[in-house]
Order: sequence, then C-alpha cells, then structure tokens
Amino acid sequence: MDYVYELKKSEQSVKSLVKSYTSTLTIMEQFRIEVADNEGLGHFYNIKALDNDQYQIYNDELERIGTIEIDEEDHEHCRQSLDCRIDLPLLNLIRDEILHHDELVHSQ
Repeated sequence: MDYVYELKKSEQSVKSLVKSYTSTLTIMEQFRIEVADNEGLGHFYNIKALDNDQYQIYNDELERIGTIEIDEEDHEHCRQSLDCRIDLPLLNLIRDEILHHDELVHSQ
C-alpha cells in the first residue's frame, strides 16, 4: 500500500516539474528570423519572447537593438522601446515575421 502511495506522490512531483519547466520554456522562447531590408538584402535577427506580447530583438553580434510589444487587439500596431535602433519599415517587417512564427508554433 505504501508503495502505491509513494509512486503516486512521485508521479505528481514529476508532473509538477514538467509543468514548471514547460512554463519557463514558454516565457523564455527564442527563435531566429530573416528579414529583407528595402534594398532586398537579408538580415538575421534573434528574437526573445517575453511576457505580455513583448519581444526583444538582437542582431548577429547578440546586441539588443530593440524591444517591441505587439498589440493583441490589432496586430498592425506595435510599440517600440525608446532605445530601438531599427527604422520603422524594418521593424514592421520584423513584427510580421514574429507573428508568422507565432502562427506556426500555435498551429502545431
């Protein structure tokens, strides 16, 4: 009888650990996108998903070059951080790629 109790207790601990680990992965999701600038040159960016539809954008040297927050009500709108070093047309393309990535991830 004690064996069954201990087994169930261990199973609950494992489920709790997996749930915690999965939550951490969701919050700290990172991915890489490629976006073409207005001259047609491709640029790679590393994206780190944060809470509240916020994303940090990093260049190839892993320097943070901006943070955006995508409006859940209207995906055409986003707010950029004051220290953002990305021009608006390129930022809009990055936003579109982030939304495309999220679509792919959530459709699986």
